[in-house]
Amino acid sequence: KDFMNDESIEFLSVYVDRKDFFDPSKAKKASIAAEGLCTYVGAMKAYHGASKIVKPKLVAVEVAEERQKAANEQLKAAENDLDMCRKKMVDLQKTFDQNMRDKRATETRASNLQKQMQQASALIEGLAGERTRWTEDAASFNEQKKQLVGDCAIGCAFVSYCGPFNQQFRDYIVHKKFSADCEARMVPVTRNLDVISFLADIATIGDWNIDGLPTDPLSSQNGILVTSSTRYPLLIDPQGQALSWIKSKERSSLPVWNGQNLVDLSDPKLKDKLEFCMGDGKTLIIVGVEDEIDPMLNPVMEKEIVKKGSRLYINVSDRLMDYHPDFKMFFITRLPNPSFSPELQAKTTLIDFTVTQKGLEEQLLGKVISKEQKALEEQLTQVLEDVNSNTKSLLLLDASLLERLTSNSGNLLEDTQLVAVLANTKAKASEVNAKLIAADETRTNIAEKREQFRPAATRG
Repeated sequence: KDFMNDESIEFLSVYVDRKDFFDPSKAKKASIAAEGLCTYVGAMKAYHGASKIVKPKLVAVEVAEERQKAANEQLKAAENDLDMCRKKMVDLQKTFDQNMRDKRATETRASNLQKQMQQASALIEGLAGERTRWTEDAASFNEQKKQLVGDCAIGCAFVSYCGPFNQQFRDYIVHKKFSADCEARMVPVTRNLDVISFLADIATIGDWNIDGLPTDPLSSQNGILVTSSTRYPLLIDPQGQALSWIKSKERSSLPVWNGQNLVDLSDPKLKDKLEFCMGDGKTLIIVGVEDEIDPMLNPVMEKEIVKKGSRLYINVSDRLMDYHPDFKMFFITRLPNPSFSPELQAKTTLIDFTVTQKGLEEQLLGKVISKEQKALEEQLTQVLEDVNSNTKSLLLLDASLLERLTSNSGNLLEDTQLVAVLANTKAKASEVNAKLIAADETRTNIAEKREQFRPAATRG
């Protein structure tokens, strides 16, 4: 069938196309084989006609299938290449992400390093002003540490025993007796120790001066004895200097009875007033002391404190009185040379506040100026307050900076607050120093004007 050609079909068409002649049903009358042959020939002719249409299409299908096969092979190869590209892209993406993380980490480190450089510059700049002083202090610290035991012993001995004596004898005891004894016992001690600077700072003494304590060394020592002793002070005060200072210093905690805040030793209500002050943590100033003190006060002077639960008591004359830790008591005598018993001196801290000639002269000078040039004395008081306030600010700033430096356990360059504190400290220190310089100039000018009135104070 596949080898038939158009010529053969053309010859057959003359017979096959004649339906009246070429009819299988008619051929059947002759024989069944004739019928089958007629059907076969008609079918072959129809097949030839159809094959002329279908065969090109089959050839086209075969060509398309070959092309599809080749395209599928190319597709498979392309898909393989795509998979490889995707895998490579994933690897590249991972590398990219890692590089970006490294980049960000590097940028962060660079930024932190830049900040640390800035902070290091700020630290160097801020601490440059303290370098000389701190270097000297560091060099002397080892020696000071060795001498601290002896210095503390002298300080304790001074507070315990030197109160009743005048300035000259105190210096003699401290330098000739206490220091010599420490050296004889091979205890390291500072030569010519200044007990004032050792036991009190400038700001504290400045507060005392503002409250009315004279500026002479004896008065400063007395202020240290009053504030440092654990026993209640018994003050020898013929001129009333100590009383004036104590009243000013303790003004916020003084009670008031009928307009008075002092209690006489012979006051019949002394016991009740003692109970009130001791229970509320007030300051009790007892005046009118002569050679003896009422034995009723012995439990208080000896601090025979009894604790019951969370409260403290002292038994005074068979009465259990509340005791507040803030309670203070001062005994003041106006006798210039009292005769106190050793037992009384052991229960109190005896302090001689007898004014020196220089101290009396300064007090008289202040009174003369307050009469003649009141504004000048007020200006001096204001300048002293400003100087003391600024000095305290410097000490606080210095202490705050040192505390910040010593408490830092990590890298100083990572402590941003330290740099801020340092910058603030330096700025405030510069401001305070400028104020101190201006105050010194003002104080010098005031002192020159005050000296014009000194002859009158000296005559007084």
